[in-house]
Amino acid sequence: MKFWDRFKKKDNAQVKNKGEQPSAVNDNHRFTLVVEDTFQLLDNKGIVVAGKVHGKVKAGDEAYIFRPGGSVMLTQVHSMEIGLGTAAAEAENQHVAIRLTDIKDKKEIAKFSVLTSIRPQTVVDVNTAVENPYLLGLSMEYFQYYQNNEYFNLLIYEICHAHFIVPMYLNKEPEKQADGTAVFREGARMQFISIDHPEDETKQVFPVFTDWSALGKWKNVFDKTHPPKTLICRFPDAVTISKNFHGEIVVNPYGPVPVYLPADLIERITATEGYKKEFGAGKDETDKGCEVKVEKETRVMVGVPAESTEVQMIRENMILFAKKERAIRRIDLYLKVDEAKERTYLCVVDCPEEDAKRIFGAIYQAVGAYFNEVKLMDFITYNRAGFVKDMLEKYPPVYVAG
Repeated sequence: MKFWDRFKKKDNAQVKNKGEQPSAVNDNHRFTLVVEDTFQLLDNKGIVVAGKVHGKVKAGDEAYIFRPGGSVMLTQVHSMEIGLGTAAAEAENQHVAIRLTDIKDKKEIAKFSVLTSIRPQTVVDVNTAVENPYLLGLSMEYFQYYQNNEYFNLLIYEICHAHFIVPMYLNKEPEKQADGTAVFREGARMQFISIDHPEDETKQVFPVFTDWSALGKWKNVFDKTHPPKTLICRFPDAVTISKNFHGEIVVNPYGPVPVYLPADLIERITATEGYKKEFGAGKDETDKGCEVKVEKETRVMVGVPAESTEVQMIRENMILFAKKERAIRRIDLYLKVDEAKERTYLCVVDCPEEDAKRIFGAIYQAVGAYFNEVKLMDFITYNRAGFVKDMLEKYPPVYVAG
């Protein structure tokens, strides 16, 4: 514990959250809870999830549930109990049992799921504040569960797939472009910041942050001489940068809970076949699909999916992705049912054929976490979607480029 206590002695500071949209529902008050146990209500009218809430949760709050495997559900806190079965209207930084009446089967919520008010973020860009709700939630219980293999594997998986905030210094300001990007000119230098290893003064550690709130706990990282500059950094990039700092990384070094990754652990992670297969040189993280040729005379029914929170979240994240992808002119979303009654989303994308495979994979990355009732999504370009021509003309699209 000495290592972590010495990290925590740093004072808090505040860095402005750069995102325009609130990062959490319920008037932007943030809470997380790692599900330690679930119980089925005797009347089969819901379930109870139990764990320690960090932050404040209130009856009536909307919340997201991040589940092992990557799927996300939207739910609502019906009621709660604290202590020995004492009903409460709210709970803050304490163990609590929360009743969720819209989830009927406790098997849907596995141990180490995370209940949180922080919005999912499957589309990451420079104009949106970075969030890693599942990783942040898991990290809050690091000291309790780090010796549990199931928990530790989930934590490492989320770290490997996170997008972190990394503070840096620049000797020249980049030139801002109309689309929100920036261009670095000749002679520009980027300097990453390290922190002292708390137990070995000869070593430096590379710090990364899950969100702006965590970065805000680092006092004096920015000042008038060094105004706030940050980079969005994936874990493989952080590993490369960390080699300048003895190959060690710490996530959220100043809280809420630091997670230290020593060099030998990072080496073991990056040496696994799964990591090399996914993040090895030349791998494209958006290439997650496969091409399937449909047999002639295959009969399917296509319609507009019924309104639900699942469909709503899929549409919202399609729009977020499409806004940053210039090659997309239009997106339509339908529900396809084949002769075997298998239900599949059908996404029709108006984009150049040569960009289709990349864009299809990226859309799936943006929306796949929200699949619950329907598990699969098929893609087709607008030019090849003649069989749904009438629907394309009749129903409004999800997205049209402005």
